Amino acid sequence: MGFRFSSLLGKAIGLSVVLSIVAGTTLSIIAFLQTFELENRSFESASMTELKRISQAAALVGERSDAADAYQRLIEQSVENRPISTLTLERDGELLATFERPMSLSSRPILDLLTPRAIPLSYQTNMSNQESQYIVNAIFDAHEAFQNFATNQWRNAQTGFYRAMTVVLIVSLIFYFLFARPIQNILKVLAAPATSPINIHYEQDNQDEIGRLVAALNNAFLQEHERSIENQTCSRRYAEHQTHVGSFTRSLVIPFL
Repeated sequence: MGFRFSSLLGKAIGLSVVLSIVAGTTLSIIAFLQTFELENRSFESASMTELKRISQAAALVGERSDAADAYQRLIEQSVENRPISTLTLERDGELLATFERPMSLSSRPILDLLTPRAIPLSYQTNMSNQESQYIVNAIFDAHEAFQNFATNQWRNAQTGFYRAMTVVLIVSLIFYFLFARPIQNILKVLAAPATSPINIHYEQDNQDEIGRLVAALNNAFLQEHERSIENQTCSRRYAEHQTHVGSFTRSLVIPFL
C-alpha cells in the first residue's frame, strides 16, 4: 500500500497500535486472573463438599462386618470421573482405605504459575452419636481440575486476539486512506519537477484539515508561479533594455573612431 512507518504519521499510528495491544493484553490478563480466582474458589467449595460427603458416608458405615470392603468401595466410587490422584480415609489416626493413581503427563505452564499441580485438601467430621473422628485427605490434580477452564480461556483469548487484530487492521486502513495516502500524494507532487503551476488534486471534502491544507498550498504555489513569471518578464525586459543601450552606445562611438 505504500504505507511507511518511517514517516511521522506512521510512527504515531504504530505507537497507538502498540499501546492498544499492550492495554488490551493487560486488561485480558487482569480479567483472566479474576476469573481464575472465582473458578478456584468454586473448585475448593465443590471439593470440600465432596470430601464432607465421603466422611459422612464413612461414618455411617460404622462397625459393619464388611466395613473394610465398604470403605474401599466408597473411596473407589468417590474418585470416579474426578480429578483426584490420591484419596485416603482415616478414623482416629487409623488408615481405613486408600486410593492412588499417577498424575497424567500434561504441560500447562500458565496454570502451573497460578496454582501448584497437586492441590491437597482435607476434611474431618465427628458424628453426634459416635466418638470417632473421620478424616478424608485428598490430592487433586490441578491440570484435570481446571482443564475445561484452561481450554475455554485459551479459546476466548484466541478469539479476543483475532478481534483485536481485526480492529487494529481496520483502524490502520482508515488512517491510511484518510490521512497517510493524501499526504503521500502531496509529497509526491512536491517532489516532482515543476514545469507549470503546481496544482495538488484532492478528491475529499475541501472543508477537512487536509483539504484546507491543499487549498492553501495550491494558492501559495499559484502566487509563487505568478511572481516567477513576473520576475522572468522583468529580467527579459531588462536584458532587452541593456541590449538597446549597448547598441546605442556603439552607434555613438563608431563615428569617432
